[in-house]
Amino acid sequence: MNTIPHQRRALERHTKQLGFNLLELLVGLFIISVLALVALPAFQDYRVRSTVARDFALVHKAKVGIQEYYAINGKLPTNNQQVGMGEYFSFSGGKFNFKMYIYNSWGSSEPTILLIYNSEDIPQLRGLETLAFNATQSNGMLNWDCKQGGSMPNKYRPAICRS
Repeated sequence: MNTIPHQRRALERHTKQLGFNLLELLVGLFIISVLALVALPAFQDYRVRSTVARDFALVHKAKVGIQEYYAINGKLPTNNQQVGMGEYFSFSGGKFNFKMYIYNSWGSSEPTILLIYNSEDIPQLRGLETLAFNATQSNGMLNWDCKQGGSMPNKYRPAICRS
């Protein structure tokens, strides 16, 4: 059946596109891959920082224990057992996450709380990374600083511990 040219043009104007062409699909795929390339490392860093921040909150218990020991005994503790913590481990999903030690280094008059992280649970740390909380005495109180101690990279430390 022959159609008149103006009827053919009218038919072409009324037909709808039923999908995407290959170029549009490739552009969309490229945009999604670039976004994933940027977002994935940021998400992994965020996961490590949130784990460290959670453990950072557990250090408060050790700080309180050290301060109480100091108030009662008039001297600083030299190990975990003296503040009632034993060898303190943190477990996350059944895996060892970090180990906390309280010690006075080399006869110092100021205690240190040392967190030693296990890289099996946090592979981004690439080895046993540490975060140390060093105390200084002032008017019978202990002031804690975590900016100087430990081998943990700055990007994984809580904001208060970044130098």
